[in-house]
Amino acid sequence: MLFYRSLYEGVSWTEWLGVMWHGLPLDLSLAGYLTVVPGLLFICSAWTVSNLLRRIWYGYFAFVSVLLSVIFTVDLGLYEYWGFRLDTTPLFYFFSSPKDAVASVSIWVVIGGIIAMVAYAAALYGIFHGVLLRKRVFERMKIPYRRLRVSGVLLLLTGLLFIPIRGGFTVSTMNTGKVYFSTDQRLNHAAINPAFSLMESLSKQKDFGSQYRFMEADAASLLDGSRVLATETGEVQFTDYGLSGICIMQLSGLLAPGRSPKAPAVELDLFPALDEAELTALFRSHAAQTAGDSPAGFWLGLLNRKLGCAVWSAAGLRDGNAPAVLTAGQWQKLARTAKHWRFEGLTPCGWKQAQVTGGGLSLREVDAHFQFQGCPGLYFVGETLDCAGSCGGFNLHWAFGSGIAAGRDAARRVQRQRKK
Repeated sequence: MLFYRSLYEGVSWTEWLGVMWHGLPLDLSLAGYLTVVPGLLFICSAWTVSNLLRRIWYGYFAFVSVLLSVIFTVDLGLYEYWGFRLDTTPLFYFFSSPKDAVASVSIWVVIGGIIAMVAYAAALYGIFHGVLLRKRVFERMKIPYRRLRVSGVLLLLTGLLFIPIRGGFTVSTMNTGKVYFSTDQRLNHAAINPAFSLMESLSKQKDFGSQYRFMEADAASLLDGSRVLATETGEVQFTDYGLSGICIMQLSGLLAPGRSPKAPAVELDLFPALDEAELTALFRSHAAQTAGDSPAGFWLGLLNRKLGCAVWSAAGLRDGNAPAVLTAGQWQKLARTAKHWRFEGLTPCGWKQAQVTGGGLSLREVDAHFQFQGCPGLYFVGETLDCAGSCGGFNLHWAFGSGIAAGRDAARRVQRQRKK
């Protein structure tokens, strides 16, 4: 909040305190994770105070200092552009297209970032060294007389770190969503610990090079044969298992069993702001301005290189076709493919990748307070009902709102029964 002072202009001191208070559980959870290794080292120190153990202490805290400095510096630098705290999204982008990821980064920005990381790591390691790693501290360490009992106590204390790591004794484990406390997203973002956010995101993803290969801002349409059923706009993700992204997920809701069209297909418009004639003209003029005569070089500044080459191939063009010698008909076909790239034979992903479910009990079976009409006192809310909304928080709102309404009605029902 201090770094982006202009973004948080007008924020009151109570909101500052709110950010710190609601962000504290994530900070404690991360601290718990980072303290597990020192806890184990303390147990070892009950049995030996060798130089090897001291070197492990130094190495661990040096690693933590460098890791945290890199995460927090990168998070500060990227937030202005991405609009959310650090997670694996930049890693997906970097590993899928490293040249594109660094193409627009100034060398001075890189140098400034490295200097900031070194300064941050040095300051953090200096704090660790002053508190835990000084020679005097190690000299005071002595092997206790009752080492087994001491080891047991230290093991118990290390095990208690599970409480802040998990986020207390609640049903759900610690996650970044727990710090969201305000309708102002700026304050929610400020409360997130970027190191925890990255760690949580890493634990849920695999294989950066293949999971999310490309992300493009597109218009996607669901068709039944040639008839357009629905159109959505937004980022489309090209993954190793098929098409994904918010707009694709929206369309997939129309493929529910019993409601699916007979011949479903998805058609992508990679350049929704231009019509086919304008895109053809753009391609021809861009080819004259682009250095090199390969398809990969032609897509520079237009599309991700790998995605562009896939469109090139889908238009019936070969890798050996130089952009400079394409005919007017070939340019027109390339533009038509980029505007109407068709994918057939698609089916929704399985249960494990579902974001929200349809089906469930019909809304006709519950009253205005979500009480089942066939059994008084039994309530159905959220996804247990046959109701699913669009992306954008609507499904969460439906789950929370229906749960609150049902809970209040259940409480009133209990109070009425007690009065009787």
